[in-house]
Amino acid sequence: MYDMHPERPDRIAAIFAQCQEDGIIERCTKISDVVIDQEDLLRCHSAEYLQYLDEIFTLPFHHLTPDTYCCAETKMAANLSAGIVMTLMKKVVQNEFRNGFAIVRPPGHHAEPQHAMGFCMYNNVAVAAKAAVHKLGLERVLILDWDIHHGNGTEHMFEDDPTVLYCSLHRFDGNGAFYPGTGSPENVGSGKGKGYNVNIGWPGGGIGDAEYLAAFDRVLMPIFRSFSPQLVLVSAGFDSAVGDPLGRCRITPAGYANMTHLLCSLAGGKVVMALEGGYNLQSISRSASACIRILLGDTVPALTLDSPMDGALEAIETTRQCLIPYWPCLGSLKSSLNDDEEEKSSDEEKDDPVDDALESKADTKLKQKRSQRYQPYIKR
Repeated sequence: MYDMHPERPDRIAAIFAQCQEDGIIERCTKISDVVIDQEDLLRCHSAEYLQYLDEIFTLPFHHLTPDTYCCAETKMAANLSAGIVMTLMKKVVQNEFRNGFAIVRPPGHHAEPQHAMGFCMYNNVAVAAKAAVHKLGLERVLILDWDIHHGNGTEHMFEDDPTVLYCSLHRFDGNGAFYPGTGSPENVGSGKGKGYNVNIGWPGGGIGDAEYLAAFDRVLMPIFRSFSPQLVLVSAGFDSAVGDPLGRCRITPAGYANMTHLLCSLAGGKVVMALEGGYNLQSISRSASACIRILLGDTVPALTLDSPMDGALEAIETTRQCLIPYWPCLGSLKSSLNDDEEEKSSDEEKDDPVDDALESKADTKLKQKRSQRYQPYIKR
């Protein structure tokens, strides 16, 4: 039964095996298994929910939700998953390690304060972020969630908190038709946390390297540099990768590597990545390995980017417009859509409007210009 579920033990075994094959394991320092403290969980989850889980975990098998199962061994797995992310975060903040990647399961970003959801029991990254602020005294923590599903639990835990900037790139499919249905670009936070919740909601599948790196260039990196985080936590789901059966997108391992490289330019390189989703074993293995190689300082792989899809550029621009009131740095960035329309209008003025061949040539010229514009995202 477990072998048929997308969130299965084979996921972390496959990543570890790929890292061994790539010669990464011997270059890393393994941390000891540490279970999470109840005190740390209580910063994110209610006491009633934790008590409920303790009771459920005594059963041989149980469905917490239609898609989220647990068994007698889940308690230890969940406590280790949160505990390892927490321990790794502390070691990075305290300068014992430069950075790190937590190959853990179950994932966490769907877990809400009072219930499990989407294969998640404890919100591993959120628990680590709360501890970074309340135990270690950090004032600015960035969480980037690139799992194809919106991290509803993480958003809800920090939506009124200006010390934690939560940013998610996910499929939104119109008005929330993709699981879990949250993550509207209009949700920018509440109270003192307004502006510290960033959602880029893709209109559908097929999103790849060019679209994600366009989002980094037009919205994310300007905000990140302005925020100046002291720590970067990554909810590293790989269900946006080429071949994933749930995400149906097309980020390559090189694409993930380039995004990791950009994040390493922040917070003095203090980056902690924690596995979230990703259900094609080959895709998650190669993608995670590519990210870890960047954390180790390896050369950033080259990318040849196509022109980003128009629908993706519209999604990026929608988010930018929602956030301009809170991040002046975004106001100085000219809309890529406006740039493209001006270029197209200019080309159409030069061409004969009744000549289909010339119109096609103008469109090709526009695509070439747009593709060239996005090549500089990849900073060496």
